[in-house]
Amino acid sequence: MKSNAVKMGAVVLGIALFAGLSIAGTEMKTSIDATQSIATIMISLNHFPSDADKEALMAIANDSANSKAIQTIATAVHNFEHMVSAADKESLNMIIEDSSATDAEKTLASIAAGISHTASPDAKTKLAELQ
Repeated sequence: MKSNAVKMGAVVLGIALFAGLSIAGTEMKTSIDATQSIATIMISLNHFPSDADKEALMAIANDSANSKAIQTIATAVHNFEHMVSAADKESLNMIIEDSSATDAEKTLASIAAGISHTASPDAKTKLAELQ
């Protein structure tokens, strides 16, 4: 009887671990997809995002599976009009200085904070690496 309880406990533990890994994998994929989407939009950014880009950016910003940094970057790019607003630039600078932010998040935030009308050739190269 004790053996069955141990086996059942092991099965339950295995299922719980697998479920946790599956959820973590989904969150990681969502973050990668969001990063790639933002990078693609920023490469083609010309004075402001298109309506379709704004829709995609709002979906990223509103998706709680994305990190707060990615949500903030998506919002800043969504609001972009020739450059990011002062308030969005402040939020982007906080990401750049955040030791817990990923390199990709810092790169996106740095480029978004520095764009004036369109991304520079160097910025486009860095963004292409994130795609």
